[in-house]
Amino acid sequence: MTHENDFTVESFDNMGNAFDAATTVYDNKNATQAEVDQVKTDLQSAIEALEKAVVVDKADLYDVIISVGNIVTHENDFTVESFDNMGNAFDVATTVYDNKNATQAEVDQAKTDLQSAIEALEKAEKSTDLPLPELEPSKPTAPEVTVDDKKESIDPTLEESEPLKPVKSEVSAALEAKKTEKNEGEMLPKTSTATFSLGALGLVSLFGGAVSSFKKK
Repeated sequence: MTHENDFTVESFDNMGNAFDAATTVYDNKNATQAEVDQVKTDLQSAIEALEKAVVVDKADLYDVIISVGNIVTHENDFTVESFDNMGNAFDVATTVYDNKNATQAEVDQAKTDLQSAIEALEKAEKSTDLPLPELEPSKPTAPEVTVDDKKESIDPTLEESEPLKPVKSEVSAALEAKKTEKNEGEMLPKTSTATFSLGALGLVSLFGGAVSSFKKK
């Protein structure tokens, strides 16, 4: 059983069931030759039917996800819309990363989309013009991920999504701050209009009063 991680869970379990049946018959002193022959055939078939586990490489996706943690510290340097787009791509990327059944194509697409969203970030007018942080991975290093649940990660005691928790929190906080900034920005024109209207109304009242006084005289 030294190579169990090389095979899919389902095919390995099937072989395990056939193995249990074979050993039970073998240990049964009253087993017939037909029973012995049958379990031998079943076990051989299960061994031949073992399927290789498909290993999905998520290391590059992990590196891009972690790089977002360096970017959100400069959230005020980017427009709300472009930052939101990156946040959406980030959410998709982390979902794919945490999905043990994700295919290599899904992983690659999520990585490409997040990279594109990062490269499409637009500088805000009040930007400090700091250079965009390079896409360098931060610790901890990406755990090995496979489709097969039996395949161990580098640290078996560490949940697959555990290394992403800090950057997820940072990105979430930055997105909330951006939403607040956007809402406040949308309220400003209304406030200015209201202030102007009140000022105009005051001028009209004052002018009207002056006219009334002039007529009385």
